[in-house]
Amino acid sequence: MDDLFEEPHEPVSLVVSNGVSWMRRFYSPKGPLGGWTPTAAIILNILGIMLGLLMARVMKWMTSSTYDLHKIPEPPRPRTVLGWLTGHVPYFLQRNYIFTMRDWAEKYGRIYKVR
Repeated sequence: MDDLFEEPHEPVSLVVSNGVSWMRRFYSPKGPLGGWTPTAAIILNILGIMLGLLMARVMKWMTSSTYDLHKIPEPPRPRTVLGWLTGHVPYFLQRNYIFTMRDWAEKYGRIYKVR
C-alpha cells in the first residue's frame, strides 16, 4: 500500500549510457550477432513488411465477392442534382412504383440492381 505514495521513477531514456541511441546500437556490429547484426535486422524488417503486405492481400482476397455484381443490369437513376445520393428512392416514393418495377423487370430481366 505504501508503494502508491512513492516518488515517481526517472523516465526511461532511449539513449544508452555512452550517448549512443538504442537504434544505432541495434544496427551496429557490436550487437548480439557481431558483424551480422545489421544484416539480420534489415532482413527481418524486410520479411516483416512482406508478411504484412501478404496478410493484407489475403484479407482482401478473403473478403472480396466472388460474384461479378457490376455485370448485373441497372435502371437509370433519376437525373436530379442529388441523383447520385438518392439513387432509385424517388421511384419508390411514387404512388405506382410497382408498375415501374414491372417495367424494369420486362426491360432488364428478372434480376437487376437497385440503389
